[in-house]
Amino acid sequence: LVSGAALAALKSSTCRWHPKLLFRKVLDSLTSTDDVEHKARGVLFQNCSLAMRAFDWTPRSELYLEIINGSRIDAVIGSVVTLFKDDWWSEVTKTHKESELLELRLQLLKVLEATLAGEVQIIDAMDTLTSALNICRLIALSKSQQADFMRQALCGTAKGKHLDLEAMLGKISQQIDAELKILDHGEGFPALAAALSEASVNLEQMKRDRITMVAHLVSRVREILSERANALASF
Repeated sequence: LVSGAALAALKSSTCRWHPKLLFRKVLDSLTSTDDVEHKARGVLFQNCSLAMRAFDWTPRSELYLEIINGSRIDAVIGSVVTLFKDDWWSEVTKTHKESELLELRLQLLKVLEATLAGEVQIIDAMDTLTSALNICRLIALSKSQQADFMRQALCGTAKGKHLDLEAMLGKISQQIDAELKILDHGEGFPALAAALSEASVNLEQMKRDRITMVAHLVSRVREILSERANALASF
């Protein structure tokens, strides 16, 4: 049996294994093992999620961030970002202590930096981007005091560490435009340079649909954040 003390930290005398490495390897293997059926993958992921959720929140958030930073598989990163969103928001909504909200805000910024900053290839990071943008949309839509506190760090009005989310979303929008132009001209896709089969046309349409979906989500998040900022400015 695992003691409660062993679930309070990822490294301690009572934790004689390596949770960060183990869970990342297990999750990565679920997408790279060909002989595992789709339904079985889902069950294994759910069981892995339950095991990670046995940890106290602080080490669990560190575990999620380690997987997000360490994995190179979009489906894995996106799924773990969603786990973070659900668990993190549960912690946010049940506290009003500023010290705890500050720590939760720092955890949020680390996840958004890991998923939205830097060079982002839309078509290769669909799940990651969608999951991260859903966190932003959740915060933008909520009218709670806790959400207001989190939004301050996303709009550059918070003291201390914060993100310029608008600039990050603007960069993603530029990348969306660039990748849609590639699809329009068939650049970078050798199959389009040759005689296109019906299958390859469908593949390009699928790529376009997925990129467009991210574009709509980016636009919606920017719209909601702008509305919230204008509402606050009017008071």
